[in-house]
Amino acid sequence: MNAENFFTPSFLRAIKENTEASFRSIMAEPSTGIYTFEMLQPQFCKKLMSEVSHFFPFLSFSCYIILSIYVSVSCSDYLGG
Repeated sequence: MNAENFFTPSFLRAIKENTEASFRSIMAEPSTGIYTFEMLQPQFCKKLMSEVSHFFPFLSFSCYIILSIYVSVSCSDYLGG
């Protein structure tokens, strides 16, 4: 598997450089103590959301809520949310 198929170039660059400055360069702090950064490629987010939507019927309700919040937050920029 090729990491470029899943992760954004900026995220991979920060991982490769592995410095505080490289990670700070990709992060934003929209609220105190809440940090965000782009990590996943848009195409991967769409595929992930498709897989998760097929998997949801098999989850318990509590797992459904936790997973749906995580995935929708992780991919919201790519899915118009």
